[in-house]
Amino acid sequence: MNCLLYFRSLCLVILAVITLAVDARPVNYYPLSQRISSDDGLSQNVILSIELDGYQRLWVGTQDGLNLLHNNEFIIFKRGQQENYISGTAITDLVWDPKGQLWVASEAGLDVINTTTLETRTISLLDDSRGIHQLLLLGESVFYLSAQKLYRYKVDVDESEKLELPSYVGFLSSMEAFDKQHI
Repeated sequence: MNCLLYFRSLCLVILAVITLAVDARPVNYYPLSQRISSDDGLSQNVILSIELDGYQRLWVGTQDGLNLLHNNEFIIFKRGQQENYISGTAITDLVWDPKGQLWVASEAGLDVINTTTLETRTISLLDDSRGIHQLLLLGESVFYLSAQKLYRYKVDVDESEKLELPSYVGFLSSMEAFDKQHI
């Protein structure tokens, strides 16, 4: 009886390994031990932010644009281009959301990229909220820090607002989600 149980377990393990091997797809990527630089097509060598999207593609924010590593080639997004335009050059933060959008913070403002179609859209912000240095996605809102002030962009109504902080908060340099509803 133990022999039969052992044989069944062994067969299940072998079947699982074969299934994984058959389902394994080749992935084009730079090995982690390899350096990536402007010689490889990166727009600039100073990297300020990195994010992985739902397609397992690497997005790299530099001082001179946003780079998408796709099939061992870089697609560059930056200001001044007709195609792949974004509002800023120095990409300070990147956040991917479950809806398939990449939120891009820069010295010039906020952009969102549909990671399926690669269409870009610049988000209208309040006049005093340029130079975004951190993003936080929480529910249907994108919170962002600009000049030590906290703002919220409401995705569902396409509107930004400045959030008033308590008087004891003198200097705000970073933020983090406490839970799904609180910063």
